[in-house]
Amino acid sequence: MKAPDEYYTLSTPSIGEYKDRGSKFIGYAYPVTSIETINLHLEILKDENPKCGHICYGYALGIDRKQFRTNDDGEPSGTAGKPIYNRILSHDLTDILIAVVRYWGGTKLGATGLIKAYKTSAEEAIANNSIISKYLVDSFRLEFDYSIMGDLLNHLKKLDIDIITKDLGTSASLTIGIRQSMTDDLLTKLKAKLLNISEDRIDEKTIVQGLKIIPC
Repeated sequence: MKAPDEYYTLSTPSIGEYKDRGSKFIGYAYPVTSIETINLHLEILKDENPKCGHICYGYALGIDRKQFRTNDDGEPSGTAGKPIYNRILSHDLTDILIAVVRYWGGTKLGATGLIKAYKTSAEEAIANNSIISKYLVDSFRLEFDYSIMGDLLNHLKKLDIDIITKDLGTSASLTIGIRQSMTDDLLTKLKAKLLNISEDRIDEKTIVQGLKIIPC
């Protein structure tokens, strides 16, 4: 069962293909995290396929899919973008764009044929990929004295807390990422280890000398 901070997306870009009565439908699936990235992929597809008839797509962003869109790009309403987007929903995916490039084959497929073609090419693009789990992450900036750097890095490693960036200049800082459902537990453990005291003595007001933990 999926955790509240867990979501599914694709691991890499992939392609799927479907042909019917001379028309070719090429599905392109991309893991994405922003509208800007989606628009870039679509622009590249347009540049790479100047002679295609249509580039239809569906996308979803965010764990709750509040950002989503479908586009039929001139195909009859509901025959292209919606079938593509329904493949995203059927696999419970998000942070994904699926675009299908159609090359006209000279024969009309009708609404039923178009729905099948766009659905199948999108499904093939997903099938040729790997669905992965990801988690919502809380980010923090750790500002610290160099005197505690060794202990801090050691405990971050042991607690399997991801270090996203390091800035070890005149002053030292790290940016870390923690799975949202584990944030309170892991920050408590980190403070306890740095202070060498039991976790039950740690609360929100507990301060570690030489360390500031700042939410990003």
